Amino acid sequence: MDQIQQQKPILNANIDSFKLFEIIKNLNNFVDDIFLRFDINGLKIIEMDPATILYIETDINKKAFNKYNCENDFNININCNDLFKILKDSNPKNTNLNLNLDSNKSECLNLTFSDGFKSDLFIIDGTDTDMTNEFRKLDYNTESINIDIDPKLIKQFIKRSVNISESIKFKGYVLNDIKHLKLISENDLKNNLNIDLISHLFNNVACGINTFYDSEAKYSHEYLKKIFQYCLNSEMVNICYKSDYPIKINFKVNDISLIYILAPRVDN
Repeated sequence: MDQIQQQKPILNANIDSFKLFEIIKNLNNFVDDIFLRFDINGLKIIEMDPATILYIETDINKKAFNKYNCENDFNININCNDLFKILKDSNPKNTNLNLNLDSNKSECLNLTFSDGFKSDLFIIDGTDTDMTNEFRKLDYNTESINIDIDPKLIKQFIKRSVNISESIKFKGYVLNDIKHLKLISENDLKNNLNIDLISHLFNNVACGINTFYDSEAKYSHEYLKKIFQYCLNSEMVNICYKSDYPIKINFKVNDISLIYILAPRVDN
């Protein structure tokens, strides 16, 4: 009986491999290794980029899996690029992926694709960073702009402003009782590109303002570009920020959420 119990898998789960591929593809833009945190509710990946200016939290609820069995909480550290390459080469649009971690072979995560291919991804040594705790303590409940908007316009702005400046300014203000949230890209030559998100989006698509205070902060163009490359195909994104404070960007589709917290750029 004891031997049978020892052979019971620690994890036995099945997921659409393309769904996981898109998430890992984006994480691979920012980090080298990732901690996979499995518990009875699903999978969480919480990481900081090496420069410690971007916090990333991915939450894949167990309902997003085709099958999910995990009786005990556990964390494993793997190389993000190795997992990305395995998923990329597997024709992920047409396959499901089974994730299995056996108590008798706990040094690697077993990946079995529905087309019959198998791969072992070795678990590597690593320690979590305390910086993630600092980002989780950030307060967005006071004097912040909190707004739900369509991410497409932000993606367009990022693309069109690529040759103007290395940063994008978010500027929220009230003029004649009308709320404005501008994206501004400008350089030392005073060349600039800007758009008022609220006035544009209210005239075209749904836009919800949760809280609004005068706020102004700059963020890296390059990081924003990578963040908005993959939006979970979300029709809305929640953005929350305040003056000279990290911006929180939250994409959510069904049972998967992807949260980024990006530190501001501060002029010398």
